[in-house]
Amino acid sequence: MRIEDVYDRARLNSREKMYFDIVDLPDGTAVKLPLLVVHGRQPGMIMLVLGAVHGDEHEGPQAIREVFDDLEPQQLSGKFIGVPTANPPAHCVSKRTSPIDNLNLARTFPGRSDGTVTERIAYQIAKMIMMSDFLIDLHSSGTGLDSPTLCGFSPVQGEAGRIAREAANIFGAPIVWEHPPDVPPGRTLSVAAEKGVAALYTETSGGGWLSKEGVLCYRNGVLNVMKYLGMIPGPKPEPSKVKHHIFGGGDLDKDSVAAPVSGFLLSSVEVLDQVREGEIIGRIINPLGETLQEVRAPSNGYIVFKKANPIVYPGESIYLLAHGQNRT
Repeated sequence: MRIEDVYDRARLNSREKMYFDIVDLPDGTAVKLPLLVVHGRQPGMIMLVLGAVHGDEHEGPQAIREVFDDLEPQQLSGKFIGVPTANPPAHCVSKRTSPIDNLNLARTFPGRSDGTVTERIAYQIAKMIMMSDFLIDLHSSGTGLDSPTLCGFSPVQGEAGRIAREAANIFGAPIVWEHPPDVPPGRTLSVAAEKGVAALYTETSGGGWLSKEGVLCYRNGVLNVMKYLGMIPGPKPEPSKVKHHIFGGGDLDKDSVAAPVSGFLLSSVEVLDQVREGEIIGRIINPLGETLQEVRAPSNGYIVFKKANPIVYPGESIYLLAHGQNRT
């Protein structure tokens, strides 16, 4: 079966559970993507929802399974395609990156058909994004970071940017993060932007466990967007739950505050705290409790991510700031 076959099927008014084979490993086992597909009674838009692009993020997978269980084909226009575990090798060991090739799937798109395991996964998911009308990539901060619950988007040009903005505001997360329109390469959202597909992503505080509150927010958020798109019945949700609008880059690889030395990080700030340029936001100490280095805010802004595990190494991302906020 080709991934295109999942999209080409005209099986109206039905639901399917299936696995899609990616590649066989040397021991003969296969890496497979689980797919949950609901075909509506009427043709319409195609929504693709991804979970566990990072393997230590568990709220997205469960939310996708619950949305699948909630959807009634008779009341659906279009098609819902959920990939609860987009990165099976990493998810099996609850790690951000794959234990097979050590790649970060969230930086590997659009992948390669003849590449490593992660590149092949990215290649197939990229094709799914290109064949969809709307993408939601459900992330959470995993085992390494602390994050508020948020819904993010980039106002790319054209209709996709307008739809993404409106959908982000009705998703139901308390924070909406607007990024610059130029999406960094390697992401699911960069594939979507290139093909003019409206797209959202989410974050919530992870910790490596399953947050029931996070699952509920994500489940309701996906259903809210489906109502907004006219895929399922119900009034258009209002953006009443949005408490903060933040703006700016969010690239952990380039924009974050990096640890200058190894040690034990004592944070003096929490996520969403407002800080000023030069303000001390943490100290890195040695085993004797002596301060090795003060960590200062590089600019005015709000703390959006901070490292959850206090053990830090030089160059490791420990904070990320957003450089503007409006409160509704």
